[in-house]
Amino acid sequence: MGVSRIFKDESLLDLSYVPPRLPRREEELRILRSMFEPILRKPGSVAPRAVVTGGIGSGKTALTQRFGIDFEKEARARGLNFKCIHVNCQILRGSFFMILVETVRRIIPGFPRRGFGANELLDSLLELLEDENLYVLLILDDADSLLVKEGSTPVYALTRVYESKPEMPRRLFPVFVLRDPGLMRDLNHATLSYLRGSIVKLRKYGLDDMIEVLEYRASLALRSGSYLDRTIRLIADMAAPMGDARYAIELLYRAGKYAEADESPVIMPEHVRKAYQSLEYYPGLTEALRSLSKHEKLFLLAVARCLERESEEAYVTMGEVEGLYRVLCESYGEKPRAHTQLWKYMRNLSFLSLLTVNPSGRGRRGRTTYMGLNVAASYLSKVLSKMLEGV
Repeated sequence: MGVSRIFKDESLLDLSYVPPRLPRREEELRILRSMFEPILRKPGSVAPRAVVTGGIGSGKTALTQRFGIDFEKEARARGLNFKCIHVNCQILRGSFFMILVETVRRIIPGFPRRGFGANELLDSLLELLEDENLYVLLILDDADSLLVKEGSTPVYALTRVYESKPEMPRRLFPVFVLRDPGLMRDLNHATLSYLRGSIVKLRKYGLDDMIEVLEYRASLALRSGSYLDRTIRLIADMAAPMGDARYAIELLYRAGKYAEADESPVIMPEHVRKAYQSLEYYPGLTEALRSLSKHEKLFLLAVARCLERESEEAYVTMGEVEGLYRVLCESYGEKPRAHTQLWKYMRNLSFLSLLTVNPSGRGRRGRTTYMGLNVAASYLSKVLSKMLEGV
């Protein structure tokens, strides 16, 4: 095993890695910073809280972890005994008691689980923070499970805990990370009104967002010259409909692995299609292909062959495909169908998710229709050839 020709450090594409910069989330980081900045100005006088919401892969975990790391560093630089504690509520099955136990254990390892109720444990946590002169930013990731299991009670307890202890310095600052903001509607009115002004909502990543995220992560993890702009664009095109950056990063990582397996120095679009195919489940793919007419098979085979031939391309034009389709018709003794019929084939194959159609031709000049595949061109070419030859 020698040095990778693709990866500088593949761990930087691990989904648990928190990069030093979060492209397209700078504004949300600034908002969080402004919400918690009073802690730095006058420690112990205020107890900020926040709710961060967003869909799967919108960067909620990375955002809150990056904020926590940076804020802890700044607080300590100002002389505060400050700690950011990140707890995954889903792993702890949404149990408020277990979340509190885990929080205390991050401060005192080996803290016993038994002998306390949740309310007693919360009081003990506050006393511990006072004894240690410690301030804690408590990030409750996947808090959906906490709200589903225990409702408003733990949220109310964490956000209003100092109301009954006005003499105690404010040292505990909760951040609730939610995938489904609709769960907040189930909170009681008092809790909801207290949180309403503290919500940071992450919009879904769009295509341009996804490209910037991928370019940045590629620059961190991959060797210079080991990937193409069109490869990044293809991954972004595949992931943008879901707005899921985690999915996009996983595609980039797997495509790099396929490139390594092929002993290629560059991640090609075909490696991306192989990666996509490995991540997606295609129930009934063979049956869908068999259901196509012979000329639909020939047209789709032309797309696959064009992409095999143009190995560095993510998309091919209608003109390129139509030209090869006519050559294939001659090989199989078929009369080529008219241009308008080929357009109907293209629309049907797109509807069946066997073909991707990009009318704008992103990244290329001219106004024409571009077509691509979500499965490996080499695989599709082999399967269709066998079908057409009756093997």
